[in-house]
Amino acid sequence: MKKTKLLTLTALTLIGLLGLSSCGEKGEKGDTGATGPAGETGPKGDKGDPGENGEDGKDGATWLTGTSKPTDSLGNLGDMYLNTTNGDVYQKEESGWTLKMNIKGEDGEDGEDGRPGLNGSQGSQGETAYSNTILPSEGGYLSPSIGSGVEGTSFIINVIPDNGYYLTDLKFNGESIETSDANLVFDKESKTYTYETTMPKNGYVISASFDNKTSGDHVYIEGRPYSGSKVDSYGNIIDEGTLVSDGTWFDGGSGTEEDPLIVTSEKQFNSIDDLEIESELNFILDRDLSINERFAFSTQSFNIDLNGHTLTIDVGNIEEDYKTSVISNNANIRLFSSAKNKGVIKSTGLASNNQSSIAVSSGGILNLDNLEINSSGCALYVINDASRLEVRGCDINGQSYAIGTNAGNEENYNVSIKVDNSNLRGEVGTGLLFNIPGTLVVNDSTIMGDDQALIARGGDITLNSCSLSIKDNKKNYGDYTNNNDPWGTGNAVQIAYITLGNKWNGDVPNYNYDKNLTLNNVKFVPVEGSTVDGFDGNPYIFGYMSNKSTITASLTIDEATLTNLDLNKLSLTNTTLTYDGHNLELGSDVVDIDGTRYSKALYYLDETNNKVVVKGIKE
Repeated sequence: MKKTKLLTLTALTLIGLLGLSSCGEKGEKGDTGATGPAGETGPKGDKGDPGENGEDGKDGATWLTGTSKPTDSLGNLGDMYLNTTNGDVYQKEESGWTLKMNIKGEDGEDGEDGRPGLNGSQGSQGETAYSNTILPSEGGYLSPSIGSGVEGTSFIINVIPDNGYYLTDLKFNGESIETSDANLVFDKESKTYTYETTMPKNGYVISASFDNKTSGDHVYIEGRPYSGSKVDSYGNIIDEGTLVSDGTWFDGGSGTEEDPLIVTSEKQFNSIDDLEIESELNFILDRDLSINERFAFSTQSFNIDLNGHTLTIDVGNIEEDYKTSVISNNANIRLFSSAKNKGVIKSTGLASNNQSSIAVSSGGILNLDNLEINSSGCALYVINDASRLEVRGCDINGQSYAIGTNAGNEENYNVSIKVDNSNLRGEVGTGLLFNIPGTLVVNDSTIMGDDQALIARGGDITLNSCSLSIKDNKKNYGDYTNNNDPWGTGNAVQIAYITLGNKWNGDVPNYNYDKNLTLNNVKFVPVEGSTVDGFDGNPYIFGYMSNKSTITASLTIDEATLTNLDLNKLSLTNTTLTYDGHNLELGSDVVDIDGTRYSKALYYLDETNNKVVVKGIKE
């Protein structure tokens, strides 16, 4: 060990002596040596424990704006509201909106005019932005989603009634928004409305009317009646009210056109005419029903959709002499089928001709669409002043009449009947009886009877593009072609496709009013197997008025009807016949006109009294 130490010391001494002898004086400090390589990375330490969650911050307040004082239903606690009209600032607190300040300062003094600027270069033409004008209203306010926009820009107008108020009318550029407009949406929870539209050219003016007195004492919700309900003028339920436990319950629906009340039982159907509701109600059948009592609607407005089903009504047990299945007394009733198949109404138990399947009276209105009606009496009966019947796309079959009127007294006058695209059939009587002052128009329909297709004893009657047929299987009531034999009542008249006028032999005429019949493109079609062709000379059209009467009977025909007429079956006595503005005369059996002989001729006199033939049979 000692030997090792000695050698080390000797070496160091030698190095020092050598250095001293080489340099002499102390040399300059040498350059720093290069950095050695980095050492290896130490091992990763353990993960520390997570810290605790901090507390959630409070919701920030929201700024709302409007042109009037905010309503209680608007906003949340802490929200701020600016009335842009007067600068009032509100904050919503527990007690409601509280006025905090007004940020609208007084108008400052006008500043000095600045120096005119240089004219800039003309830019490209941009799109015009149009603005809106909101008219003031009471009971609520309007808040459009934009203040201006180019034509076609979509935007929403928020309609916000005050508490307890509702919208009665919304006008956009002076036009009221209809209740059926799908863009006007009611929010049941907030009781506010939105109207979505687009910016029109030149902008728009918007106004609203509000009220706090709602209508509708009760409404139906899912087929259940509620009393004390409130409904706005657009049909929205503002307040449901209280459920009526002892009222009539249906199997669903609210009674609107889009959501009719669903009728599934005879009991439900029987209750319809007992409902005393001011608003219009809609019903729909979901199955066939059989009823044994009459329905008398009074001052109501109902739409009943048979939906392709059959409604059978037996009135045989009704004790009244006047047996009618359905009668509309000053009511507005529509019976129809929305299904592709026709709905069917069968009336049984009617014992006589004056007993009807369906009657409209006392100024009522009855609309029938896409139905088949079968009656053991008169199918449709229209009586009393100003009553109105409209038939569209129906098959009407009655034993006595398909459609009839009553001339018993003047209270039955002035009715209106319109028939479109339908088939009328009087099985053992007459297809259509119109014997009073009033209006009858039949378009694109067929009319068939046993003895007459049409009896026209009064009023203004027009047939357009119709086909008439009779069977004459029963033969007649007597020789009504004899001038001494008057007509009776009802269809106790001359057998013909059309019987027009009145035939009487007393001093006091009956059916004492004008009769005006117009035929446009009317065809006379014999029924196969009937005795019409050549039956005892009975005519297609028989027109007769007594020469004692001051009342007129007139017949106006067009070219198409004239073409279809067999002149051998046209008989007119004291009846004015008009064609193309000319009053025609029906010649005797042989007529000589300008050297030509006609066995029959329809002619008129021209301005020089020459006879001009419209139609005739040359010998």
